[in-house]
Amino acid sequence: MANELWQWSACDLATAIVQKQVSCAEVMESVAKRIRARNGDLNAIVYDYTDEALAEARRADQELDGLAGIVIGGGGGRGQDHRDDASKDLHRCTRHGTATLFL
Repeated sequence: MANELWQWSACDLATAIVQKQVSCAEVMESVAKRIRARNGDLNAIVYDYTDEALAEARRADQELDGLAGIVIGGGGGRGQDHRDDASKDLHRCTRHGTATLFL
């Protein structure tokens, strides 16, 4: 696994968040740091919403006790849910059942 959180896969981040090894705020802080370090040369991000994303990550950590941010897996058809337990917890704890990961 890569050292910097912005380099981790979505699945590794989801596992780490569920196991409370990292917080949503820590993940977003890593991503924001990378954006700020590189975007000056790249100009890939025109509108920088990292402050808002950091605030939302902190709120998610407070509201969800560190369990939020990444949805993995998918629901089954006809009312059945075939996701693993960690994915169900992540899905249940995100607003509107979806989440966005900014990398």
